[in-house]
Amino acid sequence: MNTREESIEFKNAIAFWKKYQNVSPEALKSDKTLRFAAKYVIILCSEACAGMGREILVAAGQPEPSSNAAIYYGLRDLGLMDEAFAKRMAHLGYMRNDLAHQYGEADVEKLSSVMHSELRAIAIFQQQVLKWERKYNVDTTFSQIVGGKGFVNVLRSLFS
Repeated sequence: MNTREESIEFKNAIAFWKKYQNVSPEALKSDKTLRFAAKYVIILCSEACAGMGREILVAAGQPEPSSNAAIYYGLRDLGLMDEAFAKRMAHLGYMRNDLAHQYGEADVEKLSSVMHSELRAIAIFQQQVLKWERKYNVDTTFSQIVGGKGFVNVLRSLFS
């Protein structure tokens, strides 16, 4: 997400997720376009969070993580998130891998469950990123996305 186009795509993904957060498994099963879009949004948002976490770890002088799950456990080891939240974010990373490397149809029950439950985790993670940026005096991709408009206001507009 280093380009303006990628930043816009991320904002659009969050807006889509917010709109369809309560999508039913039945709707996902019957609408192939909706199913594809939900899958894509989960992949994109998960990758964005992993990228932000990777930037924080590197800025903190940590070695490059070997996987998305390693990113969140590395952040936990730095004391930047607790065990439960690290597991939650790692689970989102595993879901991303399942969706990205899937050759058949997505499990609509799992897809619906993630759409229902994990938008809040993305919002919490992004709020934490802002705190970490200040602590490590670094601008991650997230700062570039919101472009100095006032982080809290942007987050509130995205997630309220």
